[in-house]
Amino acid sequence: MKNEPEYITHIKERWNFSLTAAKEHLNLANHTATSIAAIIFEKCCSPYHYFVADSMEADSVEVEEPPTQKQLAYAKKLGINNPENYSKKLLSSKIDEAVK
Repeated sequence: MKNEPEYITHIKERWNFSLTAAKEHLNLANHTATSIAAIIFEKCCSPYHYFVADSMEADSVEVEEPPTQKQLAYAKKLGINNPENYSKKLLSSKIDEAVK
């Protein structure tokens, strides 16, 4: 396997994070903490993320925000049809076009 030592380090770090979250932040003890840590590790810190991190850049994933109420009102005033169907960013562009 490519980068096996780095991968093992990744697993150890994520497991320690999960266990700390269960024991210290959730105030759990013994086997309950270990069980919850395993669930945390599996759901959000699993080795899957190690492999995906290299193939996806964080900047390439953009969350589309819905338009604000102020944007919607202004877009309707400008005659833009169905402004609620646009993202905040796209509606801003449509508003700019309509104003020109």
